[in-house]
Amino acid sequence: MCIRDSKIIQEAARVNGIESAFDLNALLKSFNALARNARRYLPNFVKQFKDSQSSTEEREISECTFYPAINNRSRKLDSARKEKNETRGKALQQKSQSPPRHNALYENYKEVQKNLKKLSKERRKEENKKFPFKPKVSKHAEKYKEDK
Repeated sequence: MCIRDSKIIQEAARVNGIESAFDLNALLKSFNALARNARRYLPNFVKQFKDSQSSTEEREISECTFYPAINNRSRKLDSARKEKNETRGKALQQKSQSPPRHNALYENYKEVQKNLKKLSKERRKEENKKFPFKPKVSKHAEKYKEDK
């Protein structure tokens, strides 16, 4: 702010009934000093902040002690999975890239669950064959049994 602006503010204060222009001038001086300091120190503050952020990230990374050890069996399983995908006709986008591992694991999980469900149904049928007793149940209950 320049002197002309402070005179305008003093006039506005007088018109609006503020009697002490001294307090207003002191406030303007402290505000101007604060603005000068901000302009002077802000670039250094921003630089220090960015430096501290990068050092914090580096420190956090250095504190990470877990590095997964991939054994030979896991490598063989992964290569077998890739070959299985290729023989099934699932074309990979590029030979060096494969679908994310979590997707492959989830697909494998779904396949295993499907097989387990199938085996469970077969075992239930075998158990039912062993026991000749069949209770009379309503048609609604019969439908519910078949849905399982």
